Amino acid sequence: MNFIRKNYRIIIFGFILFVRLFILNVIFYEYDATWEYGFCHAFVIGETPYVDFNIISTPLFIFLFSLGLFIKDSFIVFLIESFILNIVVFYFVDKIIKNKSIIYICTLCGAFFYALIPTYNYLAFSIVILLLCIEKLEYSDKLIGFFWGLLILSKHTIGLPIVFIVLVGLLIKKVELKKVVYRILYMFIPLLLFFAYLVLSKSLFAFFDLSIAGLFEFASKNSKISIYFLVSLIILIYTSYILIKQKNNILIYYLLGSFMFVLPLFDKSHISFYLMILIFVFLCNNNSKLPTYGFIYFWLFIFMATSFVYYYSIYDKLVLSKANHYEYLLMDSVFEKSINEVHKKLSKYEKYYMIDGLNMYYDIVYDREITYYDVPLYGNFGYNGSKKFVDMIKNEKDCYFVITNNEKRLNPGDQFNHEAYNYIKNNFLKVDSIGGFSVYYKE
Repeated sequence: MNFIRKNYRIIIFGFILFVRLFILNVIFYEYDATWEYGFCHAFVIGETPYVDFNIISTPLFIFLFSLGLFIKDSFIVFLIESFILNIVVFYFVDKIIKNKSIIYICTLCGAFFYALIPTYNYLAFSIVILLLCIEKLEYSDKLIGFFWGLLILSKHTIGLPIVFIVLVGLLIKKVELKKVVYRILYMFIPLLLFFAYLVLSKSLFAFFDLSIAGLFEFASKNSKISIYFLVSLIILIYTSYILIKQKNNILIYYLLGSFMFVLPLFDKSHISFYLMILIFVFLCNNNSKLPTYGFIYFWLFIFMATSFVYYYSIYDKLVLSKANHYEYLLMDSVFEKSINEVHKKLSKYEKYYMIDGLNMYYDIVYDREITYYDVPLYGNFGYNGSKKFVDMIKNEKDCYFVITNNEKRLNPGDQFNHEAYNYIKNNFLKVDSIGGFSVYYKE
C-alpha cells in the first residue's frame, strides 16, 4: 500500500497509457506508426537504413525500437516499447512537477492529442522532456551533452537547432566555459558512433542525400499555411516574450528551439509535441495552486471518455487482428477482410509494387521486402527526389504497379507524390482493378 501511495500518479498514467495505446489506438495500419514500425522491421530482417529503404531522419528510433523486435517481430512489441519509454519519461516528469503531472496526463492522453504515436518525432519529444528534467535537476554536464547527441540522432532537424539555441543561452548566462566544453565533447560520443556506422554500412552518401539534400524538396512540397501555423506562430511570439523577461531560464531556450517540431508541415500531429513542451515548461515554472483533485479527475474522465467515443464511432466492427505481425490488436474487420482479398488477387502477379499509404502495412503483413516504394512521399527520395522516384519507376522492367483509386490522395497539401502517381497512370497499360486499386503493367 505504501508503494501505491507513493507512486499513484505513475500507476494512473500507466493505466491510461495502456488504454490509449493498446485499446483506443486502432488507427495504426497507415501512415506514421506503421511506417516507423516498418523501418524497424526492415532493420531486424537485415536491411540497411538509407540504402534499402528511404528514411529521411537520423536513425536512433530504428536502433532503439528494433531491440524488442529481435525477440518478437510484432507491432504489439513495438507498442510495449513505446509504453516503457512513456513510463520512464513520466517518472522524471512526476519527479519535477509532482501533483501537477496530472495535468500532463490529461493533455498527453487526450482524444485529439497526437503526441503518443510511436515515431521518431515522439522519441525526439521524449528526449527534450528528459533534457528539461535533467536541466531542472542539475545533473552533470557530461550527461546533458550525451543526451544532446541522442537528441540529434533522434531527429537532426530538431536536435541541431535546439542544441545551438541552448548553447547561445548558456553563453548569455555566462556559464563556466568548462561546463559548455564538457557538454559539447560528450555530445560527440553518439554522433561519432553513428558516423562510424554510416561508413561501415556504406550508407554515408545515401544518408546525406536523403536526410540533408532531400530536405529542400521536403520543405518546398510540404509547407502549408493553416490554423496550426497561426497557433505555432503565437506560441513562438509568446516564447520570445518570455525569453526577454527570463533570459537566464535555460528551459525557455529549449522551448524556443522546439518550434522546429512543427516545421515545415504545421499540422495537428507536429503541433502536439510543441504544445506538450510548452505545457511542461509552464508547469515547471508555475508555482501557483492548482484546482482541486476532484476537478482535475473530472477533466481526466472527460478526456478519456471523448477518446473512447471518438475512436469507436468511426468503426462499424472491431475485431482482434489475425494479420501477420499485427496479431491481437484491434482492427477494423472490414479493412482486414478487404486487404486479404486484394492480396489474393495480386498474388497472380510475379513482381509488383503498391504505391499508396497502405503499402508499408501490406508489405509487412505479407513479408515482402521493405523498399523505397513503401513511403511514396514528397521529400523522401533525396535531392530532386520526385525526378528520382519517376526515374526509378521508368527503370523497372516486366512488373506491375498497384496504385490507389482514391483521388483525394492527390489533393493539394497531401504529401503523396503526385508526379509518380500520374506518370504510372498516364504511361502504363491498365490491366486490372482490385478493390480500391488499379493495376498497371510496365514492360
